[in-house]
Amino acid sequence: MSKSPSKEELLALWLEGKISEAEMVDHFGKKEWEDYKKILETTATFSISETNSRAEAWTRLSARMSEEETPIVSLNTNKSRRIFISTAIAAAITLIFAVLLFRPSSTTVFKTGSGEKLTFYLPDSSSVILNAESSVSFESRNWENNRVVNLSGEAFFAVEKGNQFSVKTSRTIVEVLGTQFNVFNRESKDQITCYHGKVSVSSISDQNHDQSRILTQGMTAETSTSGSVEVTTSVIKKTPEWAEGRFSFNQEPFENVIAEVERQYGVTIEYPEMNTTYTGAFFDNDLKNALLLVCEPMGLNYKIENETLIILTHSP
Repeated sequence: MSKSPSKEELLALWLEGKISEAEMVDHFGKKEWEDYKKILETTATFSISETNSRAEAWTRLSARMSEEETPIVSLNTNKSRRIFISTAIAAAITLIFAVLLFRPSSTTVFKTGSGEKLTFYLPDSSSVILNAESSVSFESRNWENNRVVNLSGEAFFAVEKGNQFSVKTSRTIVEVLGTQFNVFNRESKDQITCYHGKVSVSSISDQNHDQSRILTQGMTAETSTSGSVEVTTSVIKKTPEWAEGRFSFNQEPFENVIAEVERQYGVTIEYPEMNTTYTGAFFDNDLKNALLLVCEPMGLNYKIENETLIILTHSP
């Protein structure tokens, strides 16, 4: 016969998101669980990465608790009940505080360098294809109730159904329930394309989401540093071209095209200043071919100096 978990073990399981609230109520009883839950919710955002010392963490925890006006112990209970609850809560605080202080951070990070792509799965089996020089981070603890991903760079998401799923960049918040979409986050703009389902796009500076836009299949939104959101419609494939190794551009500033070649091949390109745009495409499997496809329409020659440096010059 297996041993029933102790209250301390149950609290630890709850902190890790491995036990439901209904199960906690069954084990503790509704009233006692509400008392514990108050402490758990108060300390939920604490982690060792946020604290410099036990004293600082305890000060922050005490301040957080004092901000809450709801009493921990009901005054309608009898004296022995109050003593039991107070003792249990004191023990719970000690346990929770220790667990939060010393357990490792739950932040998971995936990152790619120049010329790299990476496919991986989130805790709910949602898939992510990460483009070169990009990174994704998320909190794995309590993921089912807090599906939030932070992105820098570019990624294609195929999201499993569940609670709201959000992708945050430096400029944009993308919110979905279950869909497939691409998020491009580079120096001058964000670009979000919906491949299936429906997504909501808003600027990070638009706190009330007054300017949010709804995208359905084939729609693309661009957000700029000014906070504006512009929507266009186009015919798209099942997945973005970059995931298949093709990079297409339509009147794109030339410097942005060069930056993409650098990312995909891990090289540095020196080129003359050109206030012009490029329309065309290149592939990520042959550097010389990519340089030819980019340079020839622009009237440029290329010279591969070494493995990491390429120089472009105007054709004579």
